[in-house]
Formats: sequence, structure tokens, C-alpha cells
Amino acid sequence: MKQKWKTLWIAAIGSTLEVYDFTLYAVMIQLLAVKFFPQTDPTASLLFSLATFASGFLIRPISAILWGYLGDRFGRRIALSYTMLAMAAPTCLIGLLPTYDQAGIFATIALICCRILQGASMSGEFNGAMIFVLEHHAKEQQGKMSGILNAINTVGVIVATCFGLLAAAPGMPEWAWRVPFLLGAGIGLCGFLVRRTLTESPLYETLSANKEQAKNPLKEALRLKSASFMTFLQASCNGLITYTMISFMGIYMSKYLQFSTGLVLSLSLLLLITSAVAEMAAGCLIDKIGCPRVLRATASFIIASVTPAFYFLGSSNFSLVITSILICGTFFGAFAVATHVFIQNLFPTRSRYSGVAFCYNVGTSLVGGTAPYLITRAITETGNLLMPAWILLAAILIYFTIFQRFVKTKEVLIPC
Repeated sequence: MKQKWKTLWIAAIGSTLEVYDFTLYAVMIQLLAVKFFPQTDPTASLLFSLATFASGFLIRPISAILWGYLGDRFGRRIALSYTMLAMAAPTCLIGLLPTYDQAGIFATIALICCRILQGASMSGEFNGAMIFVLEHHAKEQQGKMSGILNAINTVGVIVATCFGLLAAAPGMPEWAWRVPFLLGAGIGLCGFLVRRTLTESPLYETLSANKEQAKNPLKEALRLKSASFMTFLQASCNGLITYTMISFMGIYMSKYLQFSTGLVLSLSLLLLITSAVAEMAAGCLIDKIGCPRVLRATASFIIASVTPAFYFLGSSNFSLVITSILICGTFFGAFAVATHVFIQNLFPTRSRYSGVAFCYNVGTSLVGGTAPYLITRAITETGNLLMPAWILLAAILIYFTIFQRFVKTKEVLIPC
């Protein structure tokens, strides 16, 4: 038992460091729009910066094939160790890049390349860490472990949010925005060294000892059509919610609602803390009643509350603003935890890393990575500040309808 907890903490620390690195760009999108894009049209510059954020997702399905192959053929520990190095290098480069004023379009191109490399690393990280941890624990503990891992990862998002917003605050030195990226690169190297001390997953060790590794794990995984589709669907909705909350919400509050930097920071931290609490609670609930019930309840909650939440956020009543943040943090955290426990159980051990990594990253890239850009564009075109709520509502209604149908069939293995 002691070894299992050690495994959880080391895996979580490494994953948290990588989440910190990847989240920095999302938090600093508005500042990076000024540093790396022409400022003739501020809205256009923001859209270009959001498009660059989305570029970090373009390579993720492709790189997920590599990480999945490594994880299924040679072990979870090896794949997870090298994702840390793959994230540290481009994060360091972002902190060293010249700005648009210094190097023109070459600075913009270099930023896009770094973002793509970050995406390549991230495609094998979080799902790999989740698989690694859950394979160390019995099914009746998977919800709790997923809740803890998600909550610890939220700490990385919180630290990135604090550093990013502080670096962009008025009165800070012009070079201050570089510090969080350089710090993240150093932390990533430390994470690589820590991860090398991990012991392999017991399920994978048994697979390896019996020489039962799949020769082509992705091909085997994709033969499970229902599992692959459900993973894609789950990842699409989870990505939409996640990147709306992490990447877009700060823009929404500062640009469209005209909240001060201090208020945006405070509300962003409240959102993340609420989500961490919800992750822990939802994880414990999963172990008691199962993932399908938690997913149904969370989806129903989103359908009922997302439009009022965004309406409250735009009101002049501070109590309603706080209520809105609490609502968003709750469904954000609960849906994320249930998503990861659900999809890890849809594939067998020999093709789990490949199946989850590829299908999850296809969904996250197509929907989650483009969400901030598309929502910002929708508001720009329509002038309607409730567009984020309506987009989330439409997506969850579609998801809920399909989920209800699939979980009643025998084609899909219902976890927990």
C-alpha cells in the first residue's frame, strides 16, 4: 500500500509540472498576443494568439500514436519519463524567444513551432499518468485515485494561473513574462529525474512477463469501435469544458466583462479550487455508485445550470458572480474525473495506452483545442455574451443523448 501511494504522488508531481508548463500559454494568451503578433487590430491579434494555442493540439493525435506505442510495447514508466523532457525543451524556448518587434514574423513562427512541440509532449502525459496510477489500484479505488490525481494537477494550473497573471500585471518589468516559462523548463527536468524512480505498473509487468504485448496496439484498440468512439466523445466534451474554463474564462472576464486583473485572478483561483474539491468528491462518489451515474448526474447538472451561470457572471451582483464561479468549478471538476476513470476501463491492458491516448487526443484536439478561438469568434460575430453557455449546452445535450444510448448496449464495457 505504501508503494502504491508513493507511485501516486510521484506520477502526480510529474504530471502537475507538465500541466503547469502547458497551461502557461493558455493563461498568458492576451499578453503573448501583444508580444508575438502585430497590433494593428487587437481583436485580430487575440484571435491569432488563440489560433496558435489551437496549433498545440494539431500534432497531438499523431504524437499520441508514438507515446501509446512506447507505453504499450516498452512500458508506462518509459513513456512517462520522456514526456517530461519533451515538454521542458519548447517551454524553455518560449521564454527565450525574441518578440514580434524584435524579429517580426520569425518570432511568430517560432512561437507556433514551440507550441506544437508542447502539444506533442502533452498528448502522452496526462492519460499516461492516469493509466499508470489506476493500474496500480483495484477498481473500487479508481475513483478516489483519479480524484486525487486530478486535484493535484489542478495545483499546476493554479500555480501557472498565478504566475501568468502576475507576470502580465501592470507595473511588472517588460521581461517578467519570460520568467514563468524558464522556471517551468527547469521544473520539467526535475520531473524527468523523479519519474525515473517509478516502478512499472503491476498489470503491465504481468503482460510483459508473459510476453503478451500487442505488436500493433493502436490497430487492436481501434478494432474496439464502440470503446474508441466513446473515448473520442468523452474527450471532446471534456476538452470543450476544460479549455473553456481554463483558457477562455480569463479572456471572457477581462475583455468582455471588463473585470480588473485582480478580480480575474481571484475568480480564476476560486474556479480552480472549487474544481479540485469537486474532483475529490466526484472520485469518491464514483467508487460508490459508478461512473455512468456520476456522468449522467454531471451532464444533467450542466444542462440545467450552464446558461444561468454565464448570465450570473455578467451581472452586477457580486454574490451571483461568485455563485456562477462555484457552479462552473463544480461541473468542470466532476466531469473531468468521471471522464478519465470511464475511458481507462474501455480498453484492455495490452492496447490501453494507445487506445486512450489516440482517441482522447483526437477529441481534445478537434473540440477542446479550438474552443477558445471558436467561442471568441462567435462572440465577436454575434455580440452575444451568452454564446459560451449556448455552445456548452448544445454540446452536452448531444453528448447526453449518445451516452444514454451507448451505455445501454453490450458493446461498451461499463466501468466501475
